[in-house]
Amino acid sequence: MDYLFITSLFLDKNKRSLQKIETAQNKKLSKILEEQPTHQANDLIFNYSSHILTDAQKSILMKGLNFALPPKKLHYEDYLLNFELLFRNAKDSKSVRDDEEQFKTKLRTLALSSLKFYNRKKKKLENISQEEHVALIELSSLDDVIIQKADKGNVVVLVNRTDYVQSMEKILSDTSKFQPLNFVKENGDLRYLLDKELEIKNFLKTLRDNSTISDQAFAKMVPIGSSPGILYGLCKVHKKVPTGDKCPPFRPILSAIGTVSYNLAKFLVPILEPLTTNQFVCKDSFAFAAEIRNQNPGLYMSSFDVDSLFTNIPLDETIDICVKKLFGRKHKFKGFSKADFRSLLQYAVKDNLILFNGNYYIQVDGVAMGSPLGPTLANIFLCHWEEIWLEKCPLQFRPLFYRRYVDDTFLLFSSQSHVKKFHKYLNSRHVNMDFTYECEIDNKLAFLDVLVSRVSNQLVTSLYRKPTFSGLYTNFNSYISEKYKTGLIYCLLFRVFSLTVDWAKFHEEVKYLSVIFRKNQYPQHFFDRCIKIFLNRKMIPDTVEKVEKEKLIISLPFLGRYSNDLKKRLSALASAHLHSNFKICVVWKSSRTIRTFFSFKDRLPMHLRSKILYRFKCDGCNSIYIGKTKRHFLVRAFEHLGKSIRTGKDFTYNPKNSNNTSVLEHINQSNRCRGTLDSFEIIGGARNDFFLRLRSPC
Repeated sequence: MDYLFITSLFLDKNKRSLQKIETAQNKKLSKILEEQPTHQANDLIFNYSSHILTDAQKSILMKGLNFALPPKKLHYEDYLLNFELLFRNAKDSKSVRDDEEQFKTKLRTLALSSLKFYNRKKKKLENISQEEHVALIELSSLDDVIIQKADKGNVVVLVNRTDYVQSMEKILSDTSKFQPLNFVKENGDLRYLLDKELEIKNFLKTLRDNSTISDQAFAKMVPIGSSPGILYGLCKVHKKVPTGDKCPPFRPILSAIGTVSYNLAKFLVPILEPLTTNQFVCKDSFAFAAEIRNQNPGLYMSSFDVDSLFTNIPLDETIDICVKKLFGRKHKFKGFSKADFRSLLQYAVKDNLILFNGNYYIQVDGVAMGSPLGPTLANIFLCHWEEIWLEKCPLQFRPLFYRRYVDDTFLLFSSQSHVKKFHKYLNSRHVNMDFTYECEIDNKLAFLDVLVSRVSNQLVTSLYRKPTFSGLYTNFNSYISEKYKTGLIYCLLFRVFSLTVDWAKFHEEVKYLSVIFRKNQYPQHFFDRCIKIFLNRKMIPDTVEKVEKEKLIISLPFLGRYSNDLKKRLSALASAHLHSNFKICVVWKSSRTIRTFFSFKDRLPMHLRSKILYRFKCDGCNSIYIGKTKRHFLVRAFEHLGKSIRTGKDFTYNPKNSNNTSVLEHINQSNRCRGTLDSFEIIGGARNDFFLRLRSPC
C-alpha cells in the first residue's frame, strides 16, 4: 500500500508538471506564430514633397526622428570634459574623503581607457540594417526636400523646400506682426545686435548704480555675444491643405536661446509667475480630472479654444496689465520703479532680431512660441480679462464651471442654448481674441488628455488621445539606456492609473498600450515586467526609510553594453574615494539621432558666432595664437587687427596702451608679421563661458 501510494503521488506530480510545461510552451508558440502588430507607413509619414520614397527609406523614417544611433567616435575634448566637470564638482562639494590627486588620477585613467576602448572597437550598424543606413544617407542628401517632425503627433513630414519657405514667408508678410529689416551697411546685423546690447547694458548699469539690482543680477541679465533668434516652422498635418498650396500651414517657432533679451526674459519669468494663475486656471490634467468628477452631472459640457493665442497677444496692453497688477498703488516693487520695470519688460519682448531664410525681421507685436516669456504673458493677459469677462457676463448664460489651461477652456452650462450666447459674448470682448467652441457628443467631451463622460448620472474620466495620436514612441532598438525605455512605460502607466476611475478601464488601456509598444518593437515580456513593477509600487507601500545620498552628476554618451561596465567602475570609484553620503549618478545621452541628419533651420552666420575657441596664424612667421571669447567672432578678430567694428577703420597703434591684445602686439612688432580676417579660424565652442574655459588649452 505504501509503494502504491508513493508511486501514485509521484505520477500525479509528474503529470501536473508536464501539463504546466506544455501550457507554457504553447503560450510561447502562440506568441511566436501570432502576427506582430506593426505601424503603417501612411500613418507615420506624410509626404507632401515631390520625392518618392523607397521601401528602405520608409523603413528608416518609420522609426521616428528621435531614433538614436551609436556614436561613430568619441571626441577627446568633449568626452574628457565630462570627467573634468565631475572632478570639479566633487572637489567643490568636498566629497572626496582621501587624497584628491589619487581620485583624480584614477578618474583620468578610467576616462582615457573607456575612450580608447570605444574608439578602437570595430564600428558596425548595431540597430539598423545596411539598406536602412544607405537610405538614411540618400535622404540626408536631398537639398530640395525638408524632413521634419510634425507640429503634433510625433510623425515625420516631407515637404519641398520652396513650399516650406513660401508658407513661412506668408506668415512673415503680416506687417502688423513682423517688420522686415534690410541692412545696407556691411555687417549690419552685427551692428544692430551690438547697439541693442549696449542699450540694454547701459540701462542695467543705471539700475545697478541705483542699487535696484545686485551685481549678480546684472551679470545674469547683461547680454554678451548675442545672436538673432532662429525662426522655423512645424507642419500642421492635422489641418487641411489651403486652396492653391501643396502642403498644410506651418506653426512658427522661435529658437530664442542666446538672443539679446533671452537673459532678461528668464529673469522676469519668476517675478511675473504669480500673475499667471487665478481661481479659473487648472494646474494640469490630473488636477482637472479630480475636480471635474465632483461636478453636477446634469450640466451641459462645452470647451472653448483661442485661435493663435501667442501671436495675437497685444504686447503694450499686456505690459500695462503686468505693471498695474504688480505695483497697484505702490511706487516700488522689488526695488523697481514703474518706469524702470516697464522698460525692462519692453527690452525683454520687443525689437528682437529674427533670422529666416537668410533674411532678418523684428516681431512688432505678439509673443513668439519659444520665448521664455511667451506662456507667461499669454496667461497673464487671459487671467486678467477672464476675471472681468466672467464677472460682467449676464447671469442668464454665465457658465457654472470654468477651468482654463493656457488657451483651452472647459465649461459647464445649465443649458445647451447658453453655449452660443456665451461664445458670441466672448468674441465681442476683445478685438484680438477669437474663440472657437466644441460641445459634448453622446455625453462625452475631451479636454487636454482627459475624456469626460456622463455615466450613470455622474461625471467620470478616462484617458483621451487626440486624432493626431500616431502611436509612435521611442523605438525599442533605439540606442539609448534601458532606463529611459522603462521610464516611458512607467510614465504612460501613471497617466492611465491616475485618469481612469475603475480597474476595467485600466485593464483596457493597458491592453491598448501593450499593442502600441509591440508596434514599437518592445518585447512583450519587457512590457509585462514593467507593469508588474509599477503595480507593486502602487499597491505595496515601501515602509523602508531610505537615506537619500547627495548626487554628483556626470553626463556621458551612451555606449551600449559597455555603459553598464562603465557605470559599475564609476560606482566602485565612488565607494573607494567618496564619503558615504555621496554617489555618482550617470546621465546617458544620445546625441546622434535620425533628426541630426536633416537640418533645415537657418545656420548662424560665422561672424555672429560667440562663446568660441579660435586660432590665429600669422601670415608672416606662421606663429599660432589660440584664444577664447564670449563675444562675437568678428568683434574679437577686429580687436586683434586693431580695427573698429563700427567704422572698419584702423586704430592708431600705441605700444603703451594696456588694452593691446597679444595678436596686435605681435603684428606690430615686425614689418613681416601681418594678419587678416582670413588668418582667424574657429576651432571649437561651448554653451557658456565656464565650459569654454574648461575646453580652452590656454
